[in-house]
Amino acid sequence: MSVEVEKSEGILKHLSITVVAKEVDDLFESKLRETASKVRLDGFRAGKVPMALVRNRFGKQIRQEMLTGVIDTHLQKALDGQTFKVSGVKSVDLTQNEAGKDFIFKAIVETFPEIDIKDLDKISVEKIIASVEEVDLDDMIATLQKQHATWHGVDRAIEQGDRVKVDFVGTLEGVEFDGGSAQDFAVDIGSGQMIEGFETGLMGKKMGEQVQLDLVFPLEYGRQDLAGKPVKFAVTIKSIEAPTLPALDAEFSKKFNVETYEKLREEIKGNMMRELEFGLNNTLKTQVFENIASHNPIEVPSDLIHRETQSLKYQAAQRFGMQKNDEWKKLPDPLFAEQAKKRVALSLLISHLIDMLKLTVDDLKVKALIARIAESYEDALEAEHEIFEDENRLSNLQQAVLEDQLVEHLLKTAKVTEKPLSFKEAMKTIRGQNASV
Repeated sequence: MSVEVEKSEGILKHLSITVVAKEVDDLFESKLRETASKVRLDGFRAGKVPMALVRNRFGKQIRQEMLTGVIDTHLQKALDGQTFKVSGVKSVDLTQNEAGKDFIFKAIVETFPEIDIKDLDKISVEKIIASVEEVDLDDMIATLQKQHATWHGVDRAIEQGDRVKVDFVGTLEGVEFDGGSAQDFAVDIGSGQMIEGFETGLMGKKMGEQVQLDLVFPLEYGRQDLAGKPVKFAVTIKSIEAPTLPALDAEFSKKFNVETYEKLREEIKGNMMRELEFGLNNTLKTQVFENIASHNPIEVPSDLIHRETQSLKYQAAQRFGMQKNDEWKKLPDPLFAEQAKKRVALSLLISHLIDMLKLTVDDLKVKALIARIAESYEDALEAEHEIFEDENRLSNLQQAVLEDQLVEHLLKTAKVTEKPLSFKEAMKTIRGQNASV
């Protein structure tokens, strides 16, 4: 067998592979004899069918099936002998396929890109500095209070914090638009669940009133047909309810499987600190990786993009309960392809950097991370044990620690600007980043 790399186009390699005639012809004759020993035809006993008849009746099919194996075997041998690493085969075409002549086929393969990392000294990040203050803890507990409130009807104008049941009809240029109308819809005033101006427009109104709201959808709204458009909402107020908040005592704490209110505050603060810590760590890591990706664009194999696209589709389907019965496969690939491409490119760059810097996972840091995660469970020791027993989860955490080690190494030479933020501001930044990933 001989192999020639005829052309290289970025990550595409065009190969011409030649298999000597004798090897292919001998294999074909062997397959013919094997078929002749088993085939049954009318007028002949098993194994006694003349070879000429077998060749005439089955030769074409036998050669076609045989060549599939020849191509697979010799293509793999050809790729094993190359210096480049192949990610997938794009196409295979026969060039010469005649008895007595060398068998020649061509293959186009995609390879992993050759990566030459540069500009690591140009990494510039903004490090958020934030902490959990008592006022942040009080706000969190107030939110939990509201979530466990009981509601009672009131005969007065709408105030902040009320729950209002409404009917509304939304129109764009005088025409009702899809999703713009509802009946008996509950709106928590001050929650920000509706577009800007909807909730404030109801303030001071009373039950039975009809309100006309002239509003504008935000430019970043998820629907292109509504983003930035002026609309009108005709709203009828059907009921107004005010909350009765539960007392902050042991009885309230037991709703969260905690015996005392003091212990509840302690646990909630611990959860908030962990969420902030993990969020800030990921925010910094994302900035570092975005710097690397922007300075080191690479070509990404299409088969890796396809695989990551399918993974993102399935993850999206899980969030919306669509993963059963292969519903997730119906989601359109283009919605996820660009994000998949970025993820694959970044993964290749990170992997290359880790190898280049000869980083190995620090087991002590893995144990520390698992212990930190387990703190949020009722039985921390049992949670740690379960994580260590879950090979897939453990592997993901080891990779996360390895990436943290990479970031730690790169930050030594990076330009780092500290940015103090309140807890609320920091969490808004963190959640905004997560929503865009």
